[in-house]
Amino acid sequence: MLGVVALIRWRLLRNNPYPTGLDGGNWLAFGHAIFGEHLRSPTLHYPPVIPVAAVISERLLGTYHGVEALAFFAAAAPATGAYVLMYSWGFRWRAALLATLLGVSASTGEAMAWGGYPQLIGLGVLPLFVVALDRFLGSRSLSAAIAPAALLLLALATNEFIGPLTALIGLVYLIARLALLTKVRRQPIRNVLLGFGLTFVIALPLAPLYLGLVAGIVLNERQKAGALPAIQSAAIGFSAATQDLPTFWLVGIVLAFLAPVALIAKLHRFALLSVAMLLPTVALLVTTGEIRLAYVIPMGIVFGLAAWWELAQKLPSWSQRSINAALVTCLVIDVVVGTQVFTVQRDYYTVLTPGVVQGLNEIENRTTATELIAVSPAAHGWPLGWWVEGAAHRRTIYAGDPVWLNYRDEQARNALANSIFGADKTPKDSALQAHSVGAAYLFVDKNWDGYPGWIGGGQNLEPGSLVYENSSIMIIDTRLGAT
Repeated sequence: MLGVVALIRWRLLRNNPYPTGLDGGNWLAFGHAIFGEHLRSPTLHYPPVIPVAAVISERLLGTYHGVEALAFFAAAAPATGAYVLMYSWGFRWRAALLATLLGVSASTGEAMAWGGYPQLIGLGVLPLFVVALDRFLGSRSLSAAIAPAALLLLALATNEFIGPLTALIGLVYLIARLALLTKVRRQPIRNVLLGFGLTFVIALPLAPLYLGLVAGIVLNERQKAGALPAIQSAAIGFSAATQDLPTFWLVGIVLAFLAPVALIAKLHRFALLSVAMLLPTVALLVTTGEIRLAYVIPMGIVFGLAAWWELAQKLPSWSQRSINAALVTCLVIDVVVGTQVFTVQRDYYTVLTPGVVQGLNEIENRTTATELIAVSPAAHGWPLGWWVEGAAHRRTIYAGDPVWLNYRDEQARNALANSIFGADKTPKDSALQAHSVGAAYLFVDKNWDGYPGWIGGGQNLEPGSLVYENSSIMIIDTRLGAT
């Protein structure tokens, strides 16, 4: 079942000639910096797993096919991780069914479409970490702490939200699980404390990275909070993550929060994990309004449903058959609806078209790595400059909504580019201002929301300054007529 859903997603993804979303370009740019390309400020850094994977995929398959392959594997990661956990905890075929519900959900499709590969891979690691942690807690060997420590390090090295959230979920699960295990069956407290120490030592190399990320993330979250109340952002996030079957997921979250009922029957693990995931995630979501946290909720719901399904095994066989049939029916409906929803998500987040890619090739061929490019926003105020940096390997100042930017260097360049492409500017004004700050070219996306008003003054461009144009892109040489 998981394979069928993955094949459908891959087919739909390949219906577009290029990867969707903007973030793929960003991961390439971060990865190129790790491998020695110095286009960006050294103050820009990110957990390395996905940037490195993006560059490796690029070298094996080419820029765009490599990112597509990374998107495919990232989208499959949460369901695969959930399947491994449920199978290892005794669910067998039921593990495949519940994991497929997660795999076809809007939460994985949405993140895949906009390029949230670190988040998706991090969500795939989270269940594996819990499996390793549970084995450590149920053993009496200190060496069993190595696996959860290494997996937590992997989560932290993958995504700046999911990594710390994995640690928090693990801590809640650890406390609850130790409280319910008998002293004979559980890990001695001394070993638990030593396991904490081992985890700290293993994760310590990432401390400078996270210290560098904190200031930008805090500033970015404050900007988001000022734009929209946290509870409203949380509602938007939950709606986006559950738009495939909203009623099913809404009922599911209620059942998941009631999953501790299974503790009565001494069925601990799924119930504890569901609550350990949902309590901190929902609390952080409604207090911060960070929409990306909402994509964790369906996984918590799936584990909550697993707790109820495990409890249902004590019911008469006819009741079990009814429950099985109901969940299979929900899955069939979700495959159909979720596929349609993913098609909409894919189309909405499509930024790279044949014309845009031709423009990226042209700007790379026309310029040198030392020249600066001023890049207009894409549709919806998205920062197209990430793809110019990642695919065309050129230094940029890029316009767009600053809400997507965490770093002061990015925000400073973004403010400058937003001024260049301001609503009061004509193309000639933009070219003159861009030249005054050292930008050799304007790279303009015709799908930019402000393009029609901006191009209205196109007649005052200097002759010959429009050096390239197709149905999607304009490239303007700012140096012509600037003296």
